[in-house]
Amino acid sequence: MRTYLRERKGGPKHPAGFSRKRHMQPSFVAGANRETSPRQSMITVRRGPELRFMMKKVKITVLKKEFDSALAEEYLTDGEAAGACPLLNVGDEFLYEGGAEMPAGFCPWAWIDIYHGVSALSAGASFAPWNNRDGEQILCCTDGIRPVVFRVEALDE
Repeated sequence: MRTYLRERKGGPKHPAGFSRKRHMQPSFVAGANRETSPRQSMITVRRGPELRFMMKKVKITVLKKEFDSALAEEYLTDGEAAGACPLLNVGDEFLYEGGAEMPAGFCPWAWIDIYHGVSALSAGASFAPWNNRDGEQILCCTDGIRPVVFRVEALDE
């Protein structure tokens, strides 16, 4: 069977004449249609003509701050004087209310590191086989010399 490339007006050539949009959203995926993507159909509730996402609020608590003085002395310009993370303290709590917006006062680097886990819990993810409590996860930032450990828990409201 031969595949011909058809040239379309105003766009690049695609195999078998498929448009990019149709090709990227196959109709055989459960829940896929013109109004919602397959992923949206799993986490949305239809009320009237519009879609409403069911996202939970997520509480982020600082559990622990670490500091490796030997690594700091070897790799940081300030050495041991740099100390543990200056932005967060043990016991600090933050509330994530949805979207990609970082909670006020949160460390931007730590937010990049834990956002995937926070957004997953907000969407209803379960880590029950690996964690003692459902709707909870322990995450940390990726600073190898002074990491901060967080407890992330979905709130039922």
